[in-house]
Amino acid sequence: MLKIVSGIILSLLIVQSSFSQSLRSLSMGNVSNALIDEDNDLTPYNYAGNPAWLYNDEKVSWLRMIPSTNNSWGDYKKRFSPGRENNYNLAFKGIKTLGTDGTFLGETIYRFENRKGVSRSLTHDPYFGGAFFFTDTTRGDIKYDGPYVNFMYSFELLPGLQAGAAASYGILNGLKNIYTRSESSLREVGFNAGLAYQITDDFTFAANYAMIDYQEKIVAESEDLLDVENFYYRGDTYSIMKRSGSVSDKIQRDIDHYSLQIHAIPFEKLEIAASGTFRNAVEMILIPYVKDNQSFKEFEEGEVRLYHYDLRVSAKYYTDQDLTFGLNTEYALNKSWSKNPYRNLLLWEWDINQLTAGLGVSYNVTSDMLFSADYNIASLSGDSSKYIDSRYYSATSFDHNFKFGAEYEISRRISVRCGYNFSKIENDFVFGGKDATFNLFSVGASIEILDGYDLELYSSFSSLKPSSGSINREWADIVFALKVLNF
Repeated sequence: MLKIVSGIILSLLIVQSSFSQSLRSLSMGNVSNALIDEDNDLTPYNYAGNPAWLYNDEKVSWLRMIPSTNNSWGDYKKRFSPGRENNYNLAFKGIKTLGTDGTFLGETIYRFENRKGVSRSLTHDPYFGGAFFFTDTTRGDIKYDGPYVNFMYSFELLPGLQAGAAASYGILNGLKNIYTRSESSLREVGFNAGLAYQITDDFTFAANYAMIDYQEKIVAESEDLLDVENFYYRGDTYSIMKRSGSVSDKIQRDIDHYSLQIHAIPFEKLEIAASGTFRNAVEMILIPYVKDNQSFKEFEEGEVRLYHYDLRVSAKYYTDQDLTFGLNTEYALNKSWSKNPYRNLLLWEWDINQLTAGLGVSYNVTSDMLFSADYNIASLSGDSSKYIDSRYYSATSFDHNFKFGAEYEISRRISVRCGYNFSKIENDFVFGGKDATFNLFSVGASIEILDGYDLELYSSFSSLKPSSGSINREWADIVFALKVLNF
């Protein structure tokens, strides 16, 4: 099967949205094609993550405290995925405007992950896209916890020219609670820099470069006189067993991301945005060379290359104050290969093409009620050649997605929201099922507690089920966000 990746290739039709998005949009079933929302507009910062536009995007200082939990469970999963996952996060995020001196963003998150029923796998993200796995012989729970910080600064470098940069650092420490009681240490360093030139009031050209340096080290060490037994898998079938008092594995990833953006208002009622992206990821599997119980320099057991090309165009047409139409199109190409560098032996290569198109409408039914709806269609095709396992697979999928959302303003201080999301997926490239059905229900509210103090609530429940069998996968998310203005 062509079950590839969780982090690189998730279909736009079923991906669980990040809470960095607008909670308002998420509460309304994640409608976005036509919804007018300050955190979900078409400018370079919100549309493509370019830090340069933060200076123009945020004009008021604020601070948010965001506790959240997101959970998933079910038998519809990949081989090395947990049967159940409970994640808890506490985030603080703030904007400080400095006038003509620029705008500063600061964010810190503490994360706790509890992965239950993990079968054999010891790595945090076994489905990054390569052919290499590090396992033991047990089924147990793995717990991770650690902080993440992100800082961003944006300012006007020259008249009409904005510049911005961001730096992030995160660590996670993990422990498997059963023999081999493997300990994991994850470290991620990120950097993002961009420029945005506002050629006229109606046309902006922008570009940014981002990089991520990721390292994961796993050590399985015996707590008694027994040796630990671990396996270095190449593909799904063949592995090398390592038995010793201490066995380790290191994963090193370097990711480079290049992006260009355009934002234009050709005439008063039409807004257009476009972005082109190229991302290159290199993953190396490093194992210490041991001889006569002495460790020497690490050697490269495996190498993985992933390439991502993306072109996206979106538009919104504002007919009047009450009615808005939206359009979103995107083409993405993902390619990857895995090899054993010592033998220069190609083990696996795959590629996925995805074309997505969507329409949306947003309408103020009354002065107190808003309704929005999206329809998205996606065509995917993928080819996989696992030479190491003599497995060859090709598939296509034609998927449909419907989103509906509503918002009602009970009073000047209170608004309530709800949404529904339905997808029909011919071939599920993530979990491997056929004719899968995805349903999502969401609710939310916005409450102005006092002047300058806002509380946002969001909760959703979703499920994904293939046509055959009685298996499914379910998700439940809850988010609270307390916002303090002009702190």
